[in-house]
Amino acid sequence: MLWEPAPEAAGAAIERQSRSRSKSQSQLQIVTEITLDRLPKNLCDSYHSDRTDFRLESKTPCPHRNTVIQLRPPIVTSRHFESGSTTKKTLAVRRTPNFDSASTNKVVKHTPQKVSKKMIIPEYFMPHRWTPDHREFLCVLWRHYTRHTANFAENFNAAFCLELSMSKIRDQFEDYIRLHGAKAFPMYHEVFVAVTFEDPHGVYDEMRNMIELTAQDLGIELHRLDGEAMSPSGQAAKAKSMLTRNNYKSAR
Repeated sequence: MLWEPAPEAAGAAIERQSRSRSKSQSQLQIVTEITLDRLPKNLCDSYHSDRTDFRLESKTPCPHRNTVIQLRPPIVTSRHFESGSTTKKTLAVRRTPNFDSASTNKVVKHTPQKVSKKMIIPEYFMPHRWTPDHREFLCVLWRHYTRHTANFAENFNAAFCLELSMSKIRDQFEDYIRLHGAKAFPMYHEVFVAVTFEDPHGVYDEMRNMIELTAQDLGIELHRLDGEAMSPSGQAAKAKSMLTRNNYKSAR
């Protein structure tokens, strides 16, 4: 059988605990009242500071917290801010007032555009292709007439209806035909080697007559030589340039 305290002893213990609890509460209340009495009534009286940003009359660029800030909408809107759930607007079908029956095999006739001379002219000058007749004509000019490059070029362009420059015609004969000589160009061999300067059989009489008539029509003077003017040819075989020597070998 367990021991149990007497009812009188238990009541006395409970009464002592309640007295000690009420005593501690009264002491805490007294200490709190004393502490509150010692504190200043206005907290600003016990603290001095140089800050003025909390005052309403201070001039500051920062807005007050109570003010409502309204954001302006952007001038240019971006598609990146659009929500993906928006539905795309489909454009209405544009119907033309065509009351005929629809047919896919209908051919539309277009009038051909007139081609003008300006449209035919290319953006750059095409390289001129020299023919054997062109080179033979130059050989006769340089052998039987006094060398005048400007008159030679004008006569050549009029005879073949061309518009080549004087330097292009001069370089073709002096720096190409005569430089490579008779072994590279057969027409040079026929004019300068196969036929003598006097041309007793009249092989080039027709071409000389055409040259003189063309010069007469153009109003230019061409003086016919009495004797042949010697000029070296075939110098490309011994040229310093490797490219010139290779061209000479390929032209032979």
